Amino acid sequence: MIRRNINLLDIVVAVVVVATALYLYFSGVKKTSVDEDQSFAPEEVKIVHGIPRLSDGDSLHLQGIKVRLLGIDAPELHQSCNKDGASYPCGELAKQHLESLINGNEISCTSTKTDKYDRLLAKCYSGDRELNREMVKDGWAVSYYDYKQEEAEARKQKLGIWSGTFEWPHTWRRAHPR
Repeated sequence: MIRRNINLLDIVVAVVVVATALYLYFSGVKKTSVDEDQSFAPEEVKIVHGIPRLSDGDSLHLQGIKVRLLGIDAPELHQSCNKDGASYPCGELAKQHLESLINGNEISCTSTKTDKYDRLLAKCYSGDRELNREMVKDGWAVSYYDYKQEEAEARKQKLGIWSGTFEWPHTWRRAHPR
């Protein structure tokens, strides 16, 4: 029998090898219980297309499904803004602008999630034009995280709602609950 002196390095290497093996084994095991953790499930992509019916500048109905344009917030339909000391219906104008971008054409919306109102949160396209981005770029919606550069440029050029003053849509909604 050969006797070997065990030192601290040998113990550390053995522990690391065993820990790595256990990690690899358990991280690759598929759960089969009814309460399976859905956080590892692949996102389900939902695509809808057709001629939309608009609700306002960032919400629409498509094939009977409610859709909210992801990453933007447009003035509410009955919201007013101010320009040159006068009030104007910026919510209605935002809706009209989205309508002009669509121009009666079929659109396609891609979504991986819904909001608390069970609306699809989606990026929508009319041809190769991304409607979400265009609404912010043209100044008729503010960025909701995704389009900061477009918002900064619209603000700089004083486009759409940036040509005057306005209450942020989320603030206006809080002050005017349905």
